[in-house]
Amino acid sequence: MMKHKFKLFTASLMIGLMTLSISCKEQFTEEEALKAQQLVDFALFVYNESSEGREPVPGATVTFIQGTAKIEATTDESGVASFPGVKFGGFVYTVTAENFTSVTDNEYIYPEDIRSSQETYSVGIYSIADETLATIKGKIQLETDLTNDTRETMEGITLRFRVNLNNGDKVFTATTDADGNYEVKVPVRNYGSTVYVQYPDMLVGQKIAYNRLDSDPLYFPEVLPKIETIETLFAMYTGYSLNANNYPVTNVYPIYAIAEPAPAGGETAVIDYVYTNDDGEITGVSFDDGGDYTGDADGFVNITFTSLLGGSGATLQIELGDQTDLEDAYFENGTAVRTLVGGTGYPDDNYRLNRIGYRGPSVNTQSREQNFYLYPGTITFNHQDYGTGVVRPDDLD
Repeated sequence: MMKHKFKLFTASLMIGLMTLSISCKEQFTEEEALKAQQLVDFALFVYNESSEGREPVPGATVTFIQGTAKIEATTDESGVASFPGVKFGGFVYTVTAENFTSVTDNEYIYPEDIRSSQETYSVGIYSIADETLATIKGKIQLETDLTNDTRETMEGITLRFRVNLNNGDKVFTATTDADGNYEVKVPVRNYGSTVYVQYPDMLVGQKIAYNRLDSDPLYFPEVLPKIETIETLFAMYTGYSLNANNYPVTNVYPIYAIAEPAPAGGETAVIDYVYTNDDGEITGVSFDDGGDYTGDADGFVNITFTSLLGGSGATLQIELGDQTDLEDAYFENGTAVRTLVGGTGYPDDNYRLNRIGYRGPSVNTQSREQNFYLYPGTITFNHQDYGTGVVRPDDLD
């Protein structure tokens, strides 16, 4: 994809500037004249690199970015997109067209002649029907929900493919669809080229469970487990210091139970584990502290179940009888009686939130690029999994 630069001058402009240069030579230096002419009419000629005659590509969308200014134009029947009144200096452009490759690059409008008022560059894009192009396909996955065992995909992720060609490196882009898939066709040299894949960073909300904040002096049941969506930076591995907080929080149980507060002076019972069966029913609880109770007016104590992953209908009521220790009453010692309704749809009691199987990103590279060698006409698959992210708040327990 060769780029050409053409200098376009009009006769009247040349004559006018020559007259200005001769008559005002003592009043204006070249630097002053350059400063006086800050803007230039810029045009980008887009042509079909796959055609022998460099046929123009009408209807291509060209995005021109210079500083904070972003301008979009469409190529006319001659394949030209016009950007009047832009500044000399660096800019970024992207060219997209239906049934053609998308290309992006950094360029510079050089004020080689302070008298020039127009600059035209040219850029070639490739027809996707060109059988000499190499094809790269893949799926991008990441863990935006640590409460399940399914890798999620993201729509709208744009990957950059830098290809080493005879006339220098060129950058082509591909964007993932609703299923996280992408496909891009890139030109390569007759004897093959190295292709470098650049993966973008993504700041995405991640669903994660935690028991408490590290800075919180309280523990369960004063602080209850929860699931929240936390903004997380998904990026490639760039060293241990950045990746140290990439490990998900562990040991968050999906179900917990809370006993009613004990009477004044008594110790409230704490339930640290809830048991379920294969049918999704709650079958029992395990006490960390028994608690001192007298019960309500009828001698009953109610225990409330909460599930972070679904399930409903479970209730537990304990009639103390001659007991004051709730744990002893739960095991029906003495005249105590318990009534447990198991409910339905509760997760397995062995299930732990924050699935530890997907800890780190699978793309581990200091350069933030991966590369492979491609030949004309070949098809290669490049799937990547960002894992659980690289940076998220680490004040979680």
